[in-house]
Amino acid sequence: MADTLTTWIRASLGWAFKETLADASTVNDIGTLEYTLSMPDGVTDASSQSDKIWHWKNATLSTNETFDLSALTNTVFGATVTIAFVEVTGIFIKNNNTSATNILIVGAAAANAWEAPWGGTGPTIKVPPNGIWMQTNPLGTAWTVNGTNKNLKIAAGAGTISYNIVIVGRSA
Repeated sequence: MADTLTTWIRASLGWAFKETLADASTVNDIGTLEYTLSMPDGVTDASSQSDKIWHWKNATLSTNETFDLSALTNTVFGATVTIAFVEVTGIFIKNNNTSATNILIVGAAAANAWEAPWGGTGPTIKVPPNGIWMQTNPLGTAWTVNGTNKNLKIAAGAGTISYNIVIVGRSA
C-alpha cells in the first residue's frame, strides 16, 4: 500500500507595544508576522512537495546523539519504519526543559556532518530552554542528504534534556 503525506507548517509572532510619550500621549504598535506553508505529497522541487516525515517526541538526552538522516527509524502503529531522506524541506526542534543550563546544541557531527542549513560542517544552533528552532527550505533543491552529508548531531549543553524533533523531506 502506498503512503501519502500532507504537511502544514505554521509560525506566528504577534505583539502589542504601547508607549507613553513625554507629552503624555500614547503610541501603539500592534502587529503580527505569520508564516504558513502547506506541502502536498510528492518529490517535485518547484512544487513545495515532501513525501517523508520522521518525528520523535519526548526524547531525552544527557550527552550527544547523532541521527543518520538517510536511515532514521521510527515505530508507527507497532511496526518499525525506516525513513531515508535525500532532501530535507523542514526541521523543527523544541527544547522541553525550563532550566537555564539545559541548552540543546544542534549540528557539527564528528563525521559526515549534515551541513545544510548551516553552510558548513562546524557551525551549530543553540536551542535554549523552552525554545524552538524551525527552518524550512521547500522550493527548488532542498537541503541535500547523501553519504558524506547526512549526520545530524544533537548535544546536551548540561543535564538531561527532553526535546521533540520533526524532520520533513523528500525520498527522491
